[in-house]
Amino acid sequence: MENILFPGILSVLNINFYQVTEKNFLKVLNLHKKFSLKKYNVLLDIVVYDIPSRDFRFTIKYILSNFYQSQLEVSFQINELTVIPTISVLYKSANWLEREVWDFYGIFFSSQKDLRHLLLDYGYNLFPLRKDFPVVGYTETIFDDKIKKLTTIKTQLLQEPKNF
Repeated sequence: MENILFPGILSVLNINFYQVTEKNFLKVLNLHKKFSLKKYNVLLDIVVYDIPSRDFRFTIKYILSNFYQSQLEVSFQINELTVIPTISVLYKSANWLEREVWDFYGIFFSSQKDLRHLLLDYGYNLFPLRKDFPVVGYTETIFDDKIKKLTTIKTQLLQEPKNF
C-alpha cells in the first residue's frame, strides 16, 4: 500500500493484534515465525504495563515484525507469580529484552540462562517499574561527617507549611 502524502514510501500501518493466554502464546509466536506466510522473524520489543487493581495485573505484549513492513502484536495477562517460558530460542534479541523485563518488573522467565541485572545494582532486590514500588523509599544512605562513614537512616518526609 503506497503512502498518499509521500509517494514511493510504503505505509507501516499493517498491524495485527492477538490476545492470547500465557499457556499458548509460545505456540502462536512459533506459528507466526515458522509457518506463517508473512514470517514474523524480528522481535522488536517486549512491552509490559502494570495495573495493580486487576487480578492479572501485568499485560505483556510481544511486538514482532517482518521484512514486508507488517507488524504483529501478541499480548496476554499474568499475575506476579506466573512464570513465563523464554522465547530466546525463537528470537535472539529476546535475551536482552527478557532480562530488562525481569530487572524492572520482576517477571521471571523459565529456561532463561542469563537473568542478571542490566541497569540496576546486583544487590538491588526491588522492581522499580511496578506500580506498588515505594516512590521515596524507607531508608536513605548518607555520608556522616562526624564518623566519616556511610550510614543508613530512616527517611523523614517533612514539609514546612507555606505562607502565601
